[in-house]
Amino acid sequence: MGKIISISEDELKQIKEATTYGQISNKIVKSFKQSDSVISSLSKVIPSASGNRLYIIDKTGSYVNVFFIEFIESDEDEIQVELSHETPTHSPDINDYPVFKVGLPFPEMHIDGKERAELTDEKQIQKWDYFFQASSEELSQRHLFLIDEFTESKEKYKQKSIGQIIGILLFVLVLIIIFYQWSPLATIIIGVIFLWKFGYTLLRLFRNIQRFLFLKKVVKKIEDEKEFLVDQIEQSNVSGKQMEKWLDEEINALDKKAVEELNFPEERIIRKELSEGRNNAFDFENSILGLTVREYGFIQPLTANGKRTIERRYPHHLKAYRHRKNNPLAGIYLISFIYMTPETIGFSGFFYDFILAKRFGKITKQYYYRDIVSIGTRVCELEIFTNQEELETEQVLLQFYNNEVIAISLTDKVAIENLRDRVDKRPQTNDLDSDLDSDTPDFDQLLHAPIDELPGTKARFIVETIKTYWSQMKNGRLPPGEKIDLID
Repeated sequence: MGKIISISEDELKQIKEATTYGQISNKIVKSFKQSDSVISSLSKVIPSASGNRLYIIDKTGSYVNVFFIEFIESDEDEIQVELSHETPTHSPDINDYPVFKVGLPFPEMHIDGKERAELTDEKQIQKWDYFFQASSEELSQRHLFLIDEFTESKEKYKQKSIGQIIGILLFVLVLIIIFYQWSPLATIIIGVIFLWKFGYTLLRLFRNIQRFLFLKKVVKKIEDEKEFLVDQIEQSNVSGKQMEKWLDEEINALDKKAVEELNFPEERIIRKELSEGRNNAFDFENSILGLTVREYGFIQPLTANGKRTIERRYPHHLKAYRHRKNNPLAGIYLISFIYMTPETIGFSGFFYDFILAKRFGKITKQYYYRDIVSIGTRVCELEIFTNQEELETEQVLLQFYNNEVIAISLTDKVAIENLRDRVDKRPQTNDLDSDLDSDTPDFDQLLHAPIDELPGTKARFIVETIKTYWSQMKNGRLPPGEKIDLID
């Protein structure tokens, strides 16, 4: 919605009689200036086909600049107009437009590409393009609106001009008949009388033809601008498989970096994956057991260290999400590395911006097993965005004697789908079959997901692995009197 101001009868008359912006009332000019609108005084002022608004069309620059003056119906005595900037082509650079789609599961939204324009690393640009793909429909909607608007007015002025030309031709035909039937003198007298009557019609014909030709050029120019911008859209040439490969490579590199920061010997670390099962033999005395937990960043609570910083600086990265059959990809992950040595448990956790390859809210610590109070899980509702509702999800919790808690929120696809329903304000249904037919890719994927992808299974795997190792250390390594009972 634009800016609404009140004007007087004289100002209204001045506006309606203006043919260029330089003839518009000072009050209108001042209001546009306050909105940081720069308009040439030579800009054309043309009434719309509907008659309830005026176009101000600035064609003096490289791109068309369009403004509307809308006449508002009001029960009050004062006259009100709404001033708005309707230009779709304020820049020749596609990155200046909010046409890049952010991912699921939130309501459809678009961002501009100014951040992309600032990126210099080619890999970061490719990641950005993968998550935020430009929509030609979104880019073109203002162009198409103005093209339709101006085409309608153009055709109306064309029809008016044709009608006026026909009227004038009929008038000339009458004069010719009079000339041959009566006399030249009678023709001159009648011609002068009719010319005086038709003088205003000739003026309107000239003005309508001018408006028709001008709008025709404007429509052509906007069409050219639309095509120029649409041609700038570059579809990502990076496959989802390549993105998964990059993510795995970067997580492996982060794993090694965390090992260095914790001063653990890399050659002693054996990393265990969920798919390996629970009963693999392990040398507790000579090895370090490593666990990697990777979860979507956007489902983590706002209280998680570093999340508020990301939400403030890169909110759209949190919402970057591309659904893939085997492994949906997100822009930001919560990465947790857990290393169990014979004496301590090491932890390195942080939010990882996959697009920028950058860590946020890093915590790297070692804890003695005797400091652990409990290891378990809980289901709770978490505030995940400052402007969104809460999300119920399952957490793995490690609690220590100093009241410190490590909490890792696990992905629950049904909970994410429910959040999307609440945000979209779509009606909920308890009918499973109707959900299967709806546009719910996460829910459908959950129904066919392998057991090791479910949050409850992941939680049990993480907790049982840590508890098993902790029990070995607690029962066999801790000094007498330091034995701690397991508390869930």
